[in-house]
Amino acid sequence: MYGMLLESVQHFVQLEYGEEVWRKVLALSGCKFTVFNTHQVYPDSIMASLASALAITTSNSYESFMKFFGKCFVRFFSNYGYDATIKATGRYFTDFLDNVDNIHSQFRLSYPKMKSPSMYLTDVDENGCILVYRSQRQGFTHYVMGQLEQIAKEIYNLKLSTSIVDEQTSTAPTGKTLYIVNLRLNFDNTQYVETKKLTKATNLRLNSRLPGFSCDLLFELFPFAILFDPAMTVVACGGKLLELAGGCKEQLLRQPLDNMFKLRRPKGIAFTWKNVSMYK
Repeated sequence: MYGMLLESVQHFVQLEYGEEVWRKVLALSGCKFTVFNTHQVYPDSIMASLASALAITTSNSYESFMKFFGKCFVRFFSNYGYDATIKATGRYFTDFLDNVDNIHSQFRLSYPKMKSPSMYLTDVDENGCILVYRSQRQGFTHYVMGQLEQIAKEIYNLKLSTSIVDEQTSTAPTGKTLYIVNLRLNFDNTQYVETKKLTKATNLRLNSRLPGFSCDLLFELFPFAILFDPAMTVVACGGKLLELAGGCKEQLLRQPLDNMFKLRRPKGIAFTWKNVSMYK
């Protein structure tokens, strides 16, 4: 992990628990670093060791300190202006949750060695949602829960409670183990749901008044577009996409979609019609 995460831990432990406790924690955890550099990469185990040492020192739980560390990071990254990136995702907290993977992609330009998790929403209702958290790191679930709770409070003025619904493991195509956690996020999501309903109703009214148009026009406007059916077979595509295939229609049309394309986000889910329809 990058040093900025550990910088935030050091800053707020020193601020809220004092320098003496921080020194005890460093010694107890066996951490050889006394300061952390923002863009330097450190072993993931350091944060877990610091949380364990704090738990022993203060007689609190390891999970509570991992959650505290997550909150520390959110409080800390405002110094870098990253809160503006979150606010740009939309008016509602759910808009942010829908765009976490996109935010990580933007940050990867500045932090190219970042190993970010993948998150996506499943059930969304007036009282919150289910967030699926997938990561190659084990033991960071409460850290993420702390981040989410602090973002909801600090940026969206929401009271958020988080709980683990279930946990499981899976094997990624690379052979690495994926840790998958379903989190229930409870918060006031009424405005988001009502806005979505209103937008959908408005779009339906507008669509009923608009004249139809041909696929040729669609592909002229969007030359890299691709049209596929529920069997995940390519039905048609734009001219520029066809050029990339060497101008040979047989290489694309009526071929299985996953012969030429792969689903990049959300990470780790099957490239099926059901999933594409659900997460579009």
